[in-house]
Amino acid sequence: MSNIQILDCTLRDGGYVNDWQFGEKTIKGVVKDLADAKVDIIEIGFLTDLPRTSNQSLFNSTAELLPVTKNKGVSLVSGMIALDEKEMNPLSLDDSKTTGVDIVRLTFHNSAPKIERAINFAKILMGKGYKVCMQPVGTTTYTDEELINLIKQVNGLSPYAFYLVDTLGTLYEDKLLHFVDLIDRNLNPEIRIGFHSHNNLQMSFANSQKIVNLDSKRNFIIDSSLYGMGRGAGNLCTELIVRYLNETGKGNYDLVPVLDAIDNYIFPISLKFSWGYNAHYYMSAIYGCHPNYASYLMNLQTLTMNEVNTILQSLPKDKRHLFDKKLIEQLYLDFQNSNSKNDIQLLNQSIYGNEVLLIAPGNSVTKYEADIINYINSHHPIVIAVNFMPKKIPVKYVFISNRKRFASSDFKNINAQVIATSNLSSAAKNIIFVDYYSLCDSRFNQPDNAGMMALRLLLQLKTKNVVLAGFDGFSTSAEQNYYDEAISDHNTRQIAREKNADYASQLLDISNKLSIQFLTPSIYKKIIDSKK
Repeated sequence: MSNIQILDCTLRDGGYVNDWQFGEKTIKGVVKDLADAKVDIIEIGFLTDLPRTSNQSLFNSTAELLPVTKNKGVSLVSGMIALDEKEMNPLSLDDSKTTGVDIVRLTFHNSAPKIERAINFAKILMGKGYKVCMQPVGTTTYTDEELINLIKQVNGLSPYAFYLVDTLGTLYEDKLLHFVDLIDRNLNPEIRIGFHSHNNLQMSFANSQKIVNLDSKRNFIIDSSLYGMGRGAGNLCTELIVRYLNETGKGNYDLVPVLDAIDNYIFPISLKFSWGYNAHYYMSAIYGCHPNYASYLMNLQTLTMNEVNTILQSLPKDKRHLFDKKLIEQLYLDFQNSNSKNDIQLLNQSIYGNEVLLIAPGNSVTKYEADIINYINSHHPIVIAVNFMPKKIPVKYVFISNRKRFASSDFKNINAQVIATSNLSSAAKNIIFVDYYSLCDSRFNQPDNAGMMALRLLLQLKTKNVVLAGFDGFSTSAEQNYYDEAISDHNTRQIAREKNADYASQLLDISNKLSIQFLTPSIYKKIIDSKK
């Protein structure tokens, strides 16, 4: 019967959620609770030469490590060195007895120079008294031959453990067992097999149970985190796996401190940041690609699921494993620009040079509806709504660039002329199309936001003054963002902050060429007014 060790990586993998800003109290509290629970290995964070603050679970000296490692009890303490990410030169790390760290885990990518470098790092660390775990990133993307060749090199090193890392969260039982069997047959018997899973397909717990119940004399390490906290879809939940081991007679953990740690430290974080299974990470697993590809496309909130599928399928197979932001941005823009059509001359007569009231679907449109109508009656601007049709406000045009919004709404039977960007040109008739690509600005993170594209269209039409309504800015509460709940989306605090910063930059850039005023409250107003 195999021996199972649980390694809790909350403070390390969970740090991708909150930039490792757990705070000193939480870091020490989590370590103490996990030690009280008798969790076998507690990973306290990254060992790195990068700058850090005392509130982060990042460490680069013995002085920073000792206040944390002293609370480890009978548990082993690990830290991770990620080659090419948050790297630490192992020569700068004091001996294990000095730091209180027992295990160092090394992650590295699949190339001969990187593997050689990882092995050299491991030799230095083992010479300093550390148990070393070798963790090839994306183990499941290795061919059998590549994996066997790597294992042969690891056997010569004889580390504490060699890991199967399901980076993309794609493993079902048959492939899991194939990889475990391949590693087990080729790895020296005294070396443990570690398993680090991601929960893209919600298979982490099931796959871990399979490993627990293997008929093997091999010792295993299974990674988990409190409440599943971790990058993207998150990890196996520590509270689930330790209870399962207790119930099956293969563990003797105290579950109460685990639950205390979740209640006192992790649950409050979950109210500010999100992680865990969702459609983004499910789709990433389907196509075997880095989860940031799906997240990027879906966070734009401009595509239908079918269109996201199409773009993910177009990713070159050799580019799927590592996230390339420039690549996915270009694939997205190419997809959107696949139908080139431009009827802008049809707008010249009515819009060219005139004052425009541009109405975005912010929640303020409801609150200030009467003010907007009064402004229209007294100033007689050309009224253009963006990506929606107001119920009571008279508009002449509706500008739309969002495929997802167009597919879910009926813009055919409205009392306004539809202006659509050319990426929608196969969608309907009796619409004025304007060139999509010419209205984008690739200098910004979201180059094709509908409101900004509408403003760039007005620049092309030589508009001198524009008044904005409904350009509120983004909140993390979906119900506060939009005029109509039917078009609401959900933003984490980070996504809302990133959108607000990006759109503020775009508005500031556009305001250098176009006079902009705000009719309804907006978080962007101060930024625009400050430059006047």
